[in-house]
Amino acid sequence: MTNVFQQSFNVVIPADADPIPTTVITGSSAGNPSQINIDRNFARWPRIDGVNETLPASPTSVDGTITYDLSSGAANIQPNTLPTDDFLSWHVGHQLEYLANEGTTTNGVTFVRLTQNGNTTQTRLDAIVNAEGTDVIILQQLTKNDIAQLSSATQALLAQYLADLSVASNRTFLESAWGVQAKTSADGASTAGAEALADINALKTLIGSSNLTASEQALFTGQLDNMITRLGTTAFVSRVEIGAQVQAIQERFERANAFKAGLTAANASLDNNVTITNGFNNFITQETRILALDNQRLQLSQFGSLGGRALDAPSLIALLQLYYNLDKEAKVAAETEEVQQQNALLRDYAQMQNLVNDALQSFSTGENGSKEDRNINGSQDAQTLAVLSATERTIVRMFDQGLAASNHPIEVLRNIPRQTEDIAAGVIIDSNVNILVEKSQNSWNIFATQLSDTVTLINQQSQILTNEISSLNRERNRHFDLANNALRRLNETLNTIARI
Repeated sequence: MTNVFQQSFNVVIPADADPIPTTVITGSSAGNPSQINIDRNFARWPRIDGVNETLPASPTSVDGTITYDLSSGAANIQPNTLPTDDFLSWHVGHQLEYLANEGTTTNGVTFVRLTQNGNTTQTRLDAIVNAEGTDVIILQQLTKNDIAQLSSATQALLAQYLADLSVASNRTFLESAWGVQAKTSADGASTAGAEALADINALKTLIGSSNLTASEQALFTGQLDNMITRLGTTAFVSRVEIGAQVQAIQERFERANAFKAGLTAANASLDNNVTITNGFNNFITQETRILALDNQRLQLSQFGSLGGRALDAPSLIALLQLYYNLDKEAKVAAETEEVQQQNALLRDYAQMQNLVNDALQSFSTGENGSKEDRNINGSQDAQTLAVLSATERTIVRMFDQGLAASNHPIEVLRNIPRQTEDIAAGVIIDSNVNILVEKSQNSWNIFATQLSDTVTLINQQSQILTNEISSLNRERNRHFDLANNALRRLNETLNTIARI
């Protein structure tokens, strides 16, 4: 059997030949290796030179009472008898030697399954050697973020190992524990990659049939194309995260599409759609920023350079964090614009409510009021729209059943139909023709209640939007802090080196 400790270890772990297939820096500890891997990093390969620093020829049990001769083929080191706790306590060098002696290689994957406690992925320990041959990966200890930081080659080995599992439930257990799924599998059971791609392409098709111009559509389809590019760099996919990203793009697209339709909508607002137009332009401006930043992040993650100049790790991290900060800033600006659009719509509703309340106050008190019919001007005389001010006529046109008012984009997005009433007879918008309809006190009260209920529905989204803006601002500030920290630590390191 091979004894890897019969040779000197004067080596350095090589950099991955291909970039690590992660394009997301989370801005939190979740983006770092798990604590298990951190604990093992105290004695990685570069620290062993075979002369001044060496490993014992044989590892021991956790309590130190058993010494394992890894080259002996003894019964106590067989995969079905070796305690998993002992294996996990070994230096990675001992683990590599163990896999070299006791492991199995199938389809390029060298692995071992310690089955002392059972032979399912819930009870056993599955370990494989990474593609570089420098580490042992414990499958039951992996997290989604650990997998994202593996090289493409190691991810491919991990996916191959899953594909070779003969019991589908073992594969499902690991994928569920990791929160990611292999894009494909040999038996065809894993279709996560195809499903994610189908979701992305379905949204691209929807965008292509929208009211937006080709250049406006490209702002959204460009982000989806970047998702497809990233999908091709990894052997694993998180259906939850892909779904959330697609949903976020779809929500922003639907908002832009609704406001595009609102640019020419008749009587959608009281200012002849000026505010709607400003909102649409702002949404497109922010989406342009979001796509540009996404393109820059993708380029950095693929090439690690800016303007043809390679970046060191702290500069790369700082720049990525800055891009994320600016991305959140653009999304905050868009969300804030939506709040302003909603407030503008509520102001329009408030003016209609004021008209109705004024009409109700004109009714006689007591039983006499219930017998009267009055128009929106509070009069019992035959009147046309001409008796109203220009602003009041605009309000009536917005809320009258027969004057072909269009829904405001906010009403479209919230799926809230506008409450209308037969206020002025006729469908020809002419202040001298449209006769103001007289209605009972009860009818105006019902309309007032309907307006109030609609305002309540629209307002329900206010707190949700406010919470989203607060969350985005916190994330934005966190990314900025991390960018500063990366540069600060680089400066500290340079100063330390300069003093040596």
